[in-house]
Amino acid sequence: MESENGKIQDITLGIYCWFSIYTGVVVVNHGFNLFPVFFGDVFAVTWRGQFNFDFLCFLILSGLWVSWRHNFSSRGLLLGFCAFILGIMFLAPISCLPPECEGETTDYFSVKQVAKVKFIRSDFSSS
Repeated sequence: MESENGKIQDITLGIYCWFSIYTGVVVVNHGFNLFPVFFGDVFAVTWRGQFNFDFLCFLILSGLWVSWRHNFSSRGLLLGFCAFILGIMFLAPISCLPPECEGETTDYFSVKQVAKVKFIRSDFSSS
């Protein structure tokens, strides 16, 4: 299991590095005018706009998830905003942290919780 986590962390680090380089090249060539281009494509209702809108929904969901993981505390809302604005530049580094660093417990999906879900599903299927 440990080697699998190491591989995932290596892949995540590689994605982070390549994305950082790519972003740097784009900023040097085109500046920081991301938002007019991004939302211009969305409002033009083209395939690029559809992709941008889908990506925007992913960023919103990421920000909500990070905020939820921190119980919508002030820290959680700040981290959620960072996830929304920074995307992979924020999510990749925190995905490499061990679960204890994120406030999770190792029994997050305990046997008791899985059994409870199976019981609830069986109640609905018998109706």
